Amino acid sequence: MKALLLSLFAPLLACRQKSEHTWETVVDLFCDGATITAVAQVEHVKASRSPLEHGSGRHDEVTGWVGLVRWALPPTPPEGRLKPQGITLLGREHATARDARGASLPEVLARACSSPDTLLFEDGAHGRLSLRRASAPRSPAFAEFRIDPCMGPNCEVVPTRSGRHLLAKNRGKFSILAGPDLSAVREFGSGAGFSDFQGRFRRVEDHARILTDDLRYWIKVPFNAGEPQGFNHCKAVVYDIAEDATREVALSLGPGPTGIEDAESLEGNLQFLARHGETLHVVDPDSKVLASLPAARFGSASPGSLLFWDPARRRIAAWHEPDENVLSLGPIQVFVHDYGTGNASTYELDWADTVARLRAQG
Repeated sequence: MKALLLSLFAPLLACRQKSEHTWETVVDLFCDGATITAVAQVEHVKASRSPLEHGSGRHDEVTGWVGLVRWALPPTPPEGRLKPQGITLLGREHATARDARGASLPEVLARACSSPDTLLFEDGAHGRLSLRRASAPRSPAFAEFRIDPCMGPNCEVVPTRSGRHLLAKNRGKFSILAGPDLSAVREFGSGAGFSDFQGRFRRVEDHARILTDDLRYWIKVPFNAGEPQGFNHCKAVVYDIAEDATREVALSLGPGPTGIEDAESLEGNLQFLARHGETLHVVDPDSKVLASLPAARFGSASPGSLLFWDPARRRIAAWHEPDENVLSLGPIQVFVHDYGTGNASTYELDWADTVARLRAQG
């Protein structure tokens, strides 16, 4: 009977149904309030699967384009969709399946916090940060900094809000690096206050990481405030780099969970972005609400994600990709809200033109 079943199903298993599809994704995103920088990836996949397989099957061939894309945000939204200010092709790769695992492309190492004339690459597996000229992205790096080998979320490479500096870990200590050349500006990690800070995360994952733009505070938000279950990210652990002192800030905006999403220092005074219920608020360390943001754009049910926050200028923006950007290549919308004046603006980024220009370069 077994031999009979195998003989019946053998032709079915040998007949693989073929398909092709294209994915366009934003791998990494950074905005300083004036310019949006994105690492964009386009993958064209040829796949096949047998009638008994689930999912999309095996990737037989994959062709991919990766590029750094920049859009400038003018003070007033223009009529029509914004074209990219610049596109730098970082590489075009092609892979063919060698076994049942299918074809795959190399990991994307470029970071969106790159500057207009230089590109930042983060290779956690080999413990290396490097800078290359935007005009020659495949040329040797002109600046490098060794970091502790790491993978995924364990890599604590964190840019500041402006992108002028970034934090990296080397030999167990943290270094603040200058964005233009990766030179070390400050090192910390040996004091008692920092040991206290690190000790609070030995068995706790962090929900958010922030190096404030004035380089004064290194902040982490423990997942669910360090408790085993739940989503009440209401506590921030704040390390004062200059004073080597650690303290906790616990926010409560009413019954139910309060979730800290971001933090910044204005002349040493902390402000937080915290979500309570459907609403995102700007609050001080005493849970005093300084501003409440429109739920339609920044609420928990909104399809957008936070793009940037500039507390000094009281501006915030949300990034909203098309619901089916893989198929429609519709525009990406950016909603900018000035919570000091109440003014709001909507920008549309031409995603279809961006993808077409990226593919044309390779």
